[in-house]
Amino acid sequence: GDRACGGLVEETWVVLHDTAEDCCAEEYSWIDNELCATRTTHSTLSKYWADKTNGKCEDDSVYPTTDLSVAIYDSIESCCSEGLPWLTEGACLSASGMDLTGAGSNKFYVDFQSQHCAKDCDGPAPCGGLTQQWNILYESEDDCCAQVLKGHEIWLRT
Repeated sequence: GDRACGGLVEETWVVLHDTAEDCCAEEYSWIDNELCATRTTHSTLSKYWADKTNGKCEDDSVYPTTDLSVAIYDSIESCCSEGLPWLTEGACLSASGMDLTGAGSNKFYVDFQSQHCAKDCDGPAPCGGLTQQWNILYESEDDCCAQVLKGHEIWLRT
């Protein structure tokens, strides 16, 4: 039979609704109405939700959320900016699977983990990855090394 059909209701106290959207709005108001209706009708939702644990946005039609209290976004960009505001848009989009080769400011920042000044771009070397919001950007590699870690230029050069 129809997967959306839950069977016949025999109890007189059960409130029936004309649509899944009406039911969701009335009975499950804490869940995003579109998400609730989609789960109710076993259909897909081509919208995004913020995976805050892994710092990326997921397409609900590919990786459906099991947390029905999450906010749903129309675009991956709005998911990144509103759902994961502590990440830069570039870092979020990249972590979410978008190809950002060539993206970034092409300025330099200190990458303390790899101990050198890295270029703000996503792609092969000399790119060091996209910056985070807290990174200070410098116009050149020399400015990065000179301004931030004077006397340590040798270990900071890429």
